[in-house]
Amino acid sequence: AILLTEVYDYNHTYYYEALSLAISAYRKSKNYEVAEINLKKMKLGLKKIIGAYKSENQLLYNYYMICLKEFVVLYASMNNFAAAAKYEELLLGEDHDFLTAEDASELKLAKAMILRGSNRFDQAIDTIEEIKSSGLETLSDYLVVNLLTELASLYNAKGNVEAAAYEINSALDVLKNAGLGNAEIKSAYIETLTLKISILSEFVKRIDANNQDCDFDDECADLKSDISASYAEMTQFIITELQTKDVLLEEALYINPLHRHILYLGKTKEFKEGVGLCDDILVVLKKYYSNFNKYVGYTYELKARLMAKRAEYN
Repeated sequence: AILLTEVYDYNHTYYYEALSLAISAYRKSKNYEVAEINLKKMKLGLKKIIGAYKSENQLLYNYYMICLKEFVVLYASMNNFAAAAKYEELLLGEDHDFLTAEDASELKLAKAMILRGSNRFDQAIDTIEEIKSSGLETLSDYLVVNLLTELASLYNAKGNVEAAAYEINSALDVLKNAGLGNAEIKSAYIETLTLKISILSEFVKRIDANNQDCDFDDECADLKSDISASYAEMTQFIITELQTKDVLLEEALYINPLHRHILYLGKTKEFKEGVGLCDDILVVLKKYYSNFNKYVGYTYELKARLMAKRAEYN
């Protein structure tokens, strides 16, 4: 898309279409700062061309509306809900018929995120459920997963963990059906599993803290089993990915979940499994690092803690 802006900059239509594609790509890869810089550039350029003659520049005016839409989606993604709401207000009353189904759904998702930011959870849920009822078949896997995970977070905020888990599992099914073939989908897969673990763990913690009723024991056991299975699925996926790569993938995304799994095994007193996982992780990390790296060092520290719990002090 950047190359296209250089080739077609003599033609305003091609130029702004290519620039909007580049901005969307930067946003989806979470390079928010560069996306914002290019959006401001796009907005300024279009305002100069359009001027006060909206009716004579309808196509470029549509690109200006897309620019405003991208501002809404970008700032919502950055959790800057005040800025997102400001740009959403600029879009009110404008003609949205030219927006594609993908663009319109992205805008509605951003609206739901703005509503969540002001704790209007029911309205946010209704907004996303409305998108779902219209059909998700025409939308990209990337957007469908974002819609479902946002809906899961909203249901979790309302205390409906069953509905939250259903939406997350639906998102995981979408990702698996997509084949987990590219970096974007793989990252979304790890992030979605992490969200699932977080929601289920939080619910288990609430049950353990607030209930003395043994009727909840079976439910708690099922949730803990699901957490363990999700950790195992994510860890196996990450280790397999790291084993097959020549260059280390994004550290925070691929290494931190492994360490969280070790800590979880320590918490559940599965010390032998935790030590075994430490050894598996060390084999992978040493492919990229020396013993003096912080990730390798922290893995050794966690292994030592687990061995101490087993009284293997030497």
